[in-house]
Amino acid sequence: MIKSELLKDKGVLIVSPVRPLAASDFEHLAQEIDPYIEQNGRLPSKIEKVAAVSDGGFLRIIPSVASHFVEAEIKHFNFDDKDKALEWLVTS
Repeated sequence: MIKSELLKDKGVLIVSPVRPLAASDFEHLAQEIDPYIEQNGRLPSKIEKVAAVSDGGFLRIIPSVASHFVEAEIKHFNFDDKDKALEWLVTS
């Protein structure tokens, strides 16, 4: 299951896996996001930033691993720093 929150005014999607993911989770996510994309007329050609927020050590290594596969700037934030992560996402 995916918990999501679309911050329309910031153009930020917050996605939080709650349980193991299923294909239906992504279908529900698309139902939430597609109207936003249609309203704004386009989907960004690329994702520029990804903030990985967690209280576990595993996600700390994600930025170095993911940099081999995506062009986005990826940064890890501790769970208590969610506000800092959002601030980082919306600044250029």
